[in-house]
Amino acid sequence: MSAHVRWPAVARSSDAYQLAEGPHWDPVSLRTTWVDIPSGDLWCVDGVDLGVPPRRLLSGDEPLGVAVPHSSGGWICGRGRGISLVDDDGLVVCAITLEPKGVRLNDGKVDPAGRFWVGSKAEDNGAGRGSLWCLDLDGVVTRALRGLTIANGLGWSPDESTMYVTDSATGRIAAYDYDVSTGSLGPARHFVEIDPSIGAPDGLCVDSEGYVWVAIWGGRQVRRYSPGGHLSGEIEVAASHVTSCAFAGQRLDELVITSARDELSPTQLANEPDAGKIFTANVPATGIAGRRASVVRDGWLID
Repeated sequence: MSAHVRWPAVARSSDAYQLAEGPHWDPVSLRTTWVDIPSGDLWCVDGVDLGVPPRRLLSGDEPLGVAVPHSSGGWICGRGRGISLVDDDGLVVCAITLEPKGVRLNDGKVDPAGRFWVGSKAEDNGAGRGSLWCLDLDGVVTRALRGLTIANGLGWSPDESTMYVTDSATGRIAAYDYDVSTGSLGPARHFVEIDPSIGAPDGLCVDSEGYVWVAIWGGRQVRRYSPGGHLSGEIEVAASHVTSCAFAGQRLDELVITSARDELSPTQLANEPDAGKIFTANVPATGIAGRRASVVRDGWLID
């Protein structure tokens, strides 16, 4: 594929969100979900029918960075300063605080074995105050990486041997050798670095061929990179702050893209009527279905 293939994205939702993030396709419930971080809300639609009014599944009084379904019901959430398991009625079943005041959890994902991984960031984006955490299958929580600033998009290669980790503040996406049997990371290696003049890498997903799709905050686009880190395509989005993306639908052939109104001036918002909406794009790729977490439901401990 040439380096400058471009595809359009279409705004599908009627509602605009302050900071939509974490799109997730669940092949069990056949629903697409996403969060609005500042409001603490989790939203969903059946299938990929983003043209209908969404249903609110969860709400809270803390920022909700990510929410993914648990294999036995409810939701594993990166909410506020820690991880919580919330049942389908919104009641907290189990929770653990991980970060000090002024630091909140951000983007997260479930690995191929069912572990829950989630990053963190300082509210003021202070350098080096973010981490990457892993909630393992046995309920033990480990800080896998320190010294990140805005821990963000995560993903795994189709053969499960590589994990991608984004630090938006540095513009870098690192690749790690990954042992799916233990959840351990090998040494970091360079994958992609985004020039600040283009924007900052935010959420990402990996397709069935191992290409990495990266939302570009401030860049009005999603970029597609080969497993070797070469730019192979771009999706044009009518919103400056593109936050994340995920393949959805029963054929996993529709890319759902979230965006934000956050940090845009009144003038910018007037010029971007679709900012904060949910977009979709039809691209020549298929994805990997979102996974459900399989961690124990209680007794979480920090290692």
